[in-house]
Amino acid sequence: MAGCGPRTVCAPGVDYERCGLAVTEYRPDGRWGRTLVLLSSLGVSRRSWAVAAGLLGQADRCLAIDLPGHGSSPPAGHFLTIGDFADAVAGLLDEDGARDVVVVGNSMGATIGTALADQRPDLVAALVHVGSAVWESEAQRREWLHSRSGLFCGPEGAQEMTRDFVEAIFGCYDEGWHQMLLEDQRRSGIRLGWAMWALYAYDTAATLDRLNRPVLAVFGERDPYRDVTLPVLRRHLRSLDEAVIPDGSHLLPVDRGPELAAHIGTWLSAHVPTSVTKEMA
Repeated sequence: MAGCGPRTVCAPGVDYERCGLAVTEYRPDGRWGRTLVLLSSLGVSRRSWAVAAGLLGQADRCLAIDLPGHGSSPPAGHFLTIGDFADAVAGLLDEDGARDVVVVGNSMGATIGTALADQRPDLVAALVHVGSAVWESEAQRREWLHSRSGLFCGPEGAQEMTRDFVEAIFGCYDEGWHQMLLEDQRRSGIRLGWAMWALYAYDTAATLDRLNRPVLAVFGERDPYRDVTLPVLRRHLRSLDEAVIPDGSHLLPVDRGPELAAHIGTWLSAHVPTSVTKEMA
């Protein structure tokens, strides 16, 4: 199968660099209230958010960010923890002056968003988990690390993302998606393994107990982490809403951008007020 992805045309964003991170900003004309911070999955760049951000950016300001060692953001010269990734995003937001943001994270991006809300509650008003992976114990995290490491990192270094792997993720093959993910993976290189280790070492479930923020959890119907993660989120979060996108994958920003943006936009309208507005430059 070829060309299975939707080809929604959205307004382009503006690229820039701030605090050592590559950013694409999408924003509406006129006035805006909310700022959405979009964080991608393990080894995936901010390009994965292009469709969803272009749509969400019609009503809210969106900052799609390349995490350190991902996409066009340079790597750190040392191993990073999830807390370090969160600190990098916090530094960008402090420089930007943004407060009460909504952090929308896909997979590892959701973990970093959770850490950011825990470390800097002054910055985060709400969270959106998109295909997050949360385990109840270290043993479960270790099992994931062992089972997934071979898909990305082998004895000789990073493994190339194959056509079969792309088709397994999305349920169909799309050449454009494959090329984007392959380029992102090559840029991350061995740092992909470093990020996997950071994920293993972070206890997201314990952090959730300390959050007092509205949370939306969105999963694709075919996401392998959905049945594992949702029960954990239900046990640990005080305020949780859920949505499942039919036939969606783990990488919903890539294969179901319009549907994802619609779910997020509707939820924001009901749960995150826009009481503070700013004039657009």
